[in-house]
Amino acid sequence: MSDQNPAQTTHVPKGTRLSEQLLEQYLEENLFSPSSYPEERVGVEFEFFVSRQSEDNTLRGILKDPRMWSKGLLLSFAREKEWQILSENIGSEYLITGYKRTEGDLITFEPGKQIEISTRCYDDFHHLTAAVKGAMSDIREGLKNDECDLLPIGTYPFINQDREGSTPIERLLLPKARYTHMAMYYDRLGVWGEQLMKCTAATQVCLDVGHSHTEVCQRYVLGELLAPYTFAIFAFSPFFEGRLNGLACNRAVIVKHHDPKAAGIHHHFMSHLMKTKGSFDIQDVIQIYKKFLLASRVLVTRDYPQVLKPFEGEPFGHWLTEGVDGIFPTVHDLELQLHLTFPEVRAKGFFELRSPDAQSEAWLYAPVLFYMGLLLCPAVRQQAISLLMPYLSDVADHWDKASLGLRDPKIRAISQKIMELAILGLTSAEGKLSESIKQSHELKTLSAYARHFTFKGRTPADDFIDFWAKNNLGQEPRISIPKTLWQQLDDYWYHQQLSQ
Repeated sequence: MSDQNPAQTTHVPKGTRLSEQLLEQYLEENLFSPSSYPEERVGVEFEFFVSRQSEDNTLRGILKDPRMWSKGLLLSFAREKEWQILSENIGSEYLITGYKRTEGDLITFEPGKQIEISTRCYDDFHHLTAAVKGAMSDIREGLKNDECDLLPIGTYPFINQDREGSTPIERLLLPKARYTHMAMYYDRLGVWGEQLMKCTAATQVCLDVGHSHTEVCQRYVLGELLAPYTFAIFAFSPFFEGRLNGLACNRAVIVKHHDPKAAGIHHHFMSHLMKTKGSFDIQDVIQIYKKFLLASRVLVTRDYPQVLKPFEGEPFGHWLTEGVDGIFPTVHDLELQLHLTFPEVRAKGFFELRSPDAQSEAWLYAPVLFYMGLLLCPAVRQQAISLLMPYLSDVADHWDKASLGLRDPKIRAISQKIMELAILGLTSAEGKLSESIKQSHELKTLSAYARHFTFKGRTPADDFIDFWAKNNLGQEPRISIPKTLWQQLDDYWYHQQLSQ
């Protein structure tokens, strides 16, 4: 979220050499400390692809258009609105990386020129939805100047974006510093990292950690347990390299494989819970997250001499304990490592829940409501943990089957029980945020989603595949898709909402 940063309570200089004890202290005081805010808060990060509308009423992907490359999408509109322009120096030129709206929310660009809306944190659901509505309206109005629009889906639906260039950095559509480091690192691991950066779009839900250590532990544990089922329930990524390949959630496959040490199945978490038979406390959570960080690979050591460059790609824990030519990581390096690792539950002083695919506007808030229903209500949260604990030994298998959506009978049965609890939690939770949800017209969105998809063993990807077949679009990768397909789907889905 745009303003929800962890409170800096570890008062040591950034250049202080890191130790395991200091690492634990940092995690406890900055990432897993109970919230000091009196009310629960929520924020969202919605990612969308950008499509060009052609004269023949088809949608096409964005390639390296020099006009957009140098000026940045939405630039003239941003100046009219007096938004703050976010940029980085690339040599002697500026690269526009996004904008800060006057309301405080962010509109930023991802490596494949996806647009991301990052809201502030809100304790009133009406304020959250109003902020998102305003941002999306502004973006769409601004994109009209470039004959473009937002395209909500979890994986890029056209034949590959421009692959000109011999290096992963040259192939980026937005070469900001952070992305260039990630691109070079992922390139050493295979093809999945470039797919993740350029060809995926997600819904990320950000919730406070809770007001006690018990709540912090429960929310973290439940978030991790939910990951494979959340991929399956909100599967809307049927494309891989521009082709329908029979899977409902290609994002689950890409996330799992792009960097096994820093994303996908949290093996330290699962093994710990299996050893303790499901018992955990705040120190367990801190130790689990510490082990994960120490095992994650170093993406960049940009502040150090060339001697450290060959160490990039080695475990962060090795650097911490062994050093390289007398150089050891500092608190600053820890913060950089936290910034460049992407577990499904990302601790940032709040919990960033990263599993759901991007969704159509008809179902935009379904993943948000899903997580809120499960994590905010104490009784439901505990029921959900009890439901999922017996399946710890099946997690690897369930991650694999999440790519099928809800077609697997076991995944479907578990997911339907989870959804029932989420709906119960939305109506049972207390507090200002929960009351604002109950008063919101969005309250029915999750129930409508469940009736149309989850309780029938279906996902948005299944509807999309059916409509694709009805439009006789074939099996070969396409450079364009009829705009009518998306209009038909949206009309159908909005009708399903209204009919519930």
